[in-house]
Amino acid sequence: MKSEESGPGAYLELLAELKSALEEMRSATRDQLEALKAGDRQGIWEAVYRQEDLILRLADLEERRGSLQAALEEELGLPAGAPLSEVLLYLPEEEAAACAGLHARLRNVLLEIKELNFTCALLAKRALYVNGRLLEISGGTAAAPGLYGPGGQPRAGAPDAPPLMNASV
Repeated sequence: MKSEESGPGAYLELLAELKSALEEMRSATRDQLEALKAGDRQGIWEAVYRQEDLILRLADLEERRGSLQAALEEELGLPAGAPLSEVLLYLPEEEAAACAGLHARLRNVLLEIKELNFTCALLAKRALYVNGRLLEISGGTAAAPGLYGPGGQPRAGAPDAPPLMNASV
């Protein structure tokens, strides 16, 4: 971990680290989406494990960002929790522009991740719904037993057919 120096330069450096970690999260989420589309269980798990690691890293970076921002606000004589727009007014022009630009890029990456997560959730819900319907269909009724018994084993006399279930869920 880097030393906790303060000032606009340290804050900008940390924002760049946050941006990098969020870009890795976006990549892992894209990989998860592609694995969901392909029904690749191993790919889904790999993406999820990467996301878990990144969540821990992002939590640490966010904690450090809060500390650095508090130190920067104190250094600039601003009240704690001052909005970014106010902090930018007291920074040198070049650093203010760099900070505003990084914040905008962070916001855009976060929006992309949010959209990817929404799509992943829709695909997972759809797969669960389809699997539920297949279970209902294959379970049959009391009058006409289905292809599978209560333990999920094929009933006697059921045709040898590939499983219908979506294995990615």
